[in-house]
Amino acid sequence: MARPEWQSEVLAGVPDDVRAFAQANLDAGNALTAPDLGPPLQSLPDWTILVPKPGPMQFIPSTWAVYREGDINDDHDAIQAAARYLKAAGGPGNMDQALYAYNPSNAYVTAIQKYAGVMLADHRAFDGYHAWQVYVSTVDGTTYLPEGWHKT
Repeated sequence: MARPEWQSEVLAGVPDDVRAFAQANLDAGNALTAPDLGPPLQSLPDWTILVPKPGPMQFIPSTWAVYREGDINDDHDAIQAAARYLKAAGGPGNMDQALYAYNPSNAYVTAIQKYAGVMLADHRAFDGYHAWQVYVSTVDGTTYLPEGWHKT
């Protein structure tokens, strides 16, 4: 978080009916800064920021080779493959275990469970998360990467 010292004051100003959602988002964001997820990058990554399609999933080639059915670029096929992966790793009965198999970090599991809880409580949260912008933390600070950005 860019300004952790502001969190309690900002949260106090959030309306009561959405404070639990705001707290879950803060908790998730804080978890994603945990040291076991890696240190800040030395420089901006060699990425191109594209306009997101609905339902995007990420696969490394070896995982896609095991769980694929169809086209990795097809949202439906990719989401189904992700579901097969999580089920094979213990979900839905033990989602913490399944998420940890995907990314072996307790902080990551905490963050994903917090975000999932918000979406379960209010399905509109998915649209909000989908529209989030890309920020990258480096040793020099946090940088916003707008759609179309590419490291030159």
